Amino acid sequence: MDPTDKVYTSNMIACLIEEKKLDEAMFLIENLIEVFESEHVDFKLRARILQRKGTIHMKREEYKAAVKAFESSLKESKSDTVIEFLVEAKNKFDKCDIKEIGKLPKKEQKLELPVENPIIEKIDTFPDNSTNSLKEQIVEAKLEKKS
Repeated sequence: MDPTDKVYTSNMIACLIEEKKLDEAMFLIENLIEVFESEHVDFKLRARILQRKGTIHMKREEYKAAVKAFESSLKESKSDTVIEFLVEAKNKFDKCDIKEIGKLPKKEQKLELPVENPIIEKIDTFPDNSTNSLKEQIVEAKLEKKS
């Protein structure tokens, strides 16, 4: 394999994440993202790299950054797996945000509602029936959130 190949680097990032070498993996991701800006890279590879970036942020409990990375991944290529990761990241971000608000002095307590994700809102428009269970999970999560 050619170490300069982007797919090779992507697989190396996956290995580093599994080995919990998150800083090294993030360094490679940031370098690949710079390459993406200067040359044509397959959109599925871009999506995979951004998904891995989101995974690193999740492992670091950086949920806001994870949401952003997963949303960017979905802009490149739609994937049920990434949608599930995004929902999980948003849920953890919401819970974390609420916990942090409780620690603030009374005058600084201000709850900002997260912006709705247009990708998840449009999930009903997916033509394929494989997303039915995912749609049901998202609807249930939204109903629980409103309760």
